[in-house]
Amino acid sequence: MTVALDVTITDELLAEGTARELVNRIQNIRKIRDFNVTDKIVVTLEDHEAIRPALEQFSEYICVETLATSLDAKSEVEGEKIELNDEISLNIKVERS
Repeated sequence: MTVALDVTITDELLAEGTARELVNRIQNIRKIRDFNVTDKIVVTLEDHEAIRPALEQFSEYICVETLATSLDAKSEVEGEKIELNDEISLNIKVERS
């Protein structure tokens, strides 16, 4: 028996992975700040070319998973520094709405 796997990472798969990483980081911030499970939040991310496809394609998913009422990217954000991988770090601001 032979099994072949296609391990090609498409742009869509990369965007989905980045969206999942963002959800993880936002959820960790919620936990650290001791937000209630039902608290609605507002998320502002530092704009970075590596996260744009994830925000364009998966912003609704990110909002649903994190209870965010809005998800915005801005050029300058005063917030916590997060690392998405070894190459990408950016600021994020998470507040109760």
